[in-house]
Formats: sequence, structure tokens, C-alpha cells
Amino acid sequence: MKATISDVARLAGVSTATVSYVVNGKKKISEQTQHKVRQAIQALNYAPDSTARSFRTGKKHVIAMIVPFLGNDVFITLAEAAEQFFSEYGYHLLISSSGNSADKELNNLKVLCSGSVDGIMISSCCDHTDQLRKIIPQDFPVVFFDRILPGCTYDAVEISDELSAYEAVSYLLKKGHKKIGLIEGFRHLSNVQHRVTGYRSAFQEHHMTDLDSYLFFPADYIENPGEPARRFLEEGCTAMLFATPTLLWKTKSSLEKQGVSLQSVETVVVTDSLRSRFFLKGSSLLQWPLREEGRLAARRLIQQIEEGPHEPEHMILQSTFIPSEQASYELENNWYLNG
Repeated sequence: MKATISDVARLAGVSTATVSYVVNGKKKISEQTQHKVRQAIQALNYAPDSTARSFRTGKKHVIAMIVPFLGNDVFITLAEAAEQFFSEYGYHLLISSSGNSADKELNNLKVLCSGSVDGIMISSCCDHTDQLRKIIPQDFPVVFFDRILPGCTYDAVEISDELSAYEAVSYLLKKGHKKIGLIEGFRHLSNVQHRVTGYRSAFQEHHMTDLDSYLFFPADYIENPGEPARRFLEEGCTAMLFATPTLLWKTKSSLEKQGVSLQSVETVVVTDSLRSRFFLKGSSLLQWPLREEGRLAARRLIQQIEEGPHEPEHMILQSTFIPSEQASYELENNWYLNG
């Protein structure tokens, strides 16, 4: 038998009006009471009549997330964290992939902004915010995450690797590496720019120059992802920093087909999630706080939807540098790590 609002109120020890306030967000309720009500909703598997509620509130209680890739562990982890937060507030998450195509992203955005969702979280592959601003209605709830575009005047949450990249390169330089390659993603992305800045700062502090010889953006080498690393090896690089585990895996696979190995090269990898540690044994890591980013972006979007427009805020979380020795120890002693 389907649970009713009265059942939820009885289990939570509150009035049906309070349950309605929590579900519809029409009145400020204490965090403690909201928690009790949501626990009761979850325990009873209570589902409000979404059609009737939509007529009353004007809300669909559906939120869209636009990501460049569905198979990327970064976006899987972010979506999991955001969806968990949204569900606590009675919202459902719809995920849309742009396939890293700006045209497809803009077309998806047009559909989603036409009234089918209450708000949008977006990790954009466009070059500038102006491309999206032409489509997004004024005061429509939007939060940018992961990739923050130039000219962004919306709520935004991102992770910076500037400090951790600096620490990683300094760590490698102190170990005696003099030529350290940086294999990056797309040049215009904010998180790429943070890493490049940290990378350059470490070299400059050690009075080393000619950095551009060791900067590659494999987006330019789609057909041969091993080419940047092969060039680094010819230049005498003994260490390399990879922007994602996927870049490292594609590089290794491409080089192995050519009979080339990276076994003698010390690697640093920006990790998508704790799950990826199992496949990166022996590498130093730049660990991203992805779940924190997902929940923070979701929280900001809910605030826009429930409370209305407010002054946009750009929030920057910091990744953590984990030397290979520490990463190996943590992996061996915490086999249950699963993100």
C-alpha cells in the first residue's frame, strides 16, 4: 500500500503541514526537523504526487546535469554525489551528455531551458560563457562545475590543482628529475590552466626555463595519444605528469603497440576518484575532492531554486598531492577504498 503524507508525519513525529513544507520548500524548517522528515520519507518510500505538486509550485522537481562524457569516472562520481543531495530535497536528476561537442551542448541546453527542468548543473565544453548566455534565460538556476569558462557570471564550483601541481613538480625536482613532461587536456579549460600555472611556478622557483618544450596537449594528438610521451622520452624526460588516468592509460597502450615502455618513467596522475587508485599503483597522485564538489554545486543550485536569484559565487576547492610512497601505503592498508 502506498505511503501517505500522514504516514510520514506520524513516523517523523511532526504535522502533515511540516512534511509538506519540507517537501515543497515553502517555509524554513530547522535542519534537525528536515532530517527527521527525510528519513521518514526514505523509510516509507514515500512519493508525493508530482503532477499535483507541479501545478501548485510551478516546479517539475527535475534537475539536469550536462557533462562532456558519460563514461568518465569524474562525472560518474560527481553525478552520484549530486544525485544523493538532490534526492534529499525531493528532486530527480537527469543527465545529458554533450559528447564534448559545443553544438550538441547548446542544443541540449535549449531544450532543457524551455521549461522541462527547474535548474541545470553544467560542465561545459564551449570556449566562452557568452555562447551559453544567449540561451540561458535571465535568473534561470544554473551552476557551472568542473570546467569554468571565461566570462562566467554564474555560480561556479571547481577544483584547483595549482598548489598540488607545484608540490608534485617540486617533489620530482628534489628527487633529481630535471626534465618533467606535462601531458594535458584542452588548452582553454580552467582546471588545465591551474595545473600549468603550478607546474611553471615550481620550475621557476628552481631557476629552470624552457618549459614550453615539455608541455603537450594531447587533444592535438587524438589519432596517436602516445606521441607526446614518445617525444618526451626522446628529449630525455624521466618523469611525466598526466592530467587524467585515461590519458596515462591511452598513452601506455599506444606506446606498447610501438614497443615502447614507460616503466622507467616516474609518473604523477590527477586522479578521477579513489577507485582509480587501484589502477595507478606506483604513481604519485593529485587527489580531487569530487564528492565535495558535487554536493557543493548541488547545494548552490537548490538554493537558487528554493530561494530565488542571488549574488553568484565562484568556489574553488583544492586537490591534494600524495607522493607515490604514501599512495602505495594507503592502497595496501585501505583495500576497501571505493570512492
